[in-house]
Amino acid sequence: ELNRTIPSLGKRGGGWVVIQFSLLALMLVAGYLGERWAAPERLPLLIGGIVIAVLGAALLTSGFVGLGPSLTPYPRPKNNASLRAGAGYRLVRHPIYGGLLLIGIGWGLSTSVLGMLPLVCLAIVLDFKSRREELWLLERFPAYAQFRQQVPSRFLPWVW
Repeated sequence: ELNRTIPSLGKRGGGWVVIQFSLLALMLVAGYLGERWAAPERLPLLIGGIVIAVLGAALLTSGFVGLGPSLTPYPRPKNNASLRAGAGYRLVRHPIYGGLLLIGIGWGLSTSVLGMLPLVCLAIVLDFKSRREELWLLERFPAYAQFRQQVPSRFLPWVW
């Protein structure tokens, strides 16, 4: 059962958005500033990172497409939003967040270990943000409870 004590951080959850985008920016900067991977591992990590980032971009894009006009960066659904279950939402309940996490893993593998550190914080923030979002979705769309049962993974298919 979802914890009902997760803070909203603003009327629409804007605080979650600020934290999320700050961590994404920090992840980019940390990847650039961090020490590069050692030469023997660099090429395999770069290739693996690119593959993971491309998969993340595909998952993220499927989330954008699946939400259509209901898309918002805020965890509280728009007033005119409808419950969406197509595209990437058949695989996970939050494909945009899952895509961001995969892109972050790919970025860290492609750049430096320092690029991965903000990713850990981002994963925690997205976990809490998604829980808050799901509370609002349950309030707004009673059918969301059934959707959660049909799609057990929140971010990554068969993983998390």
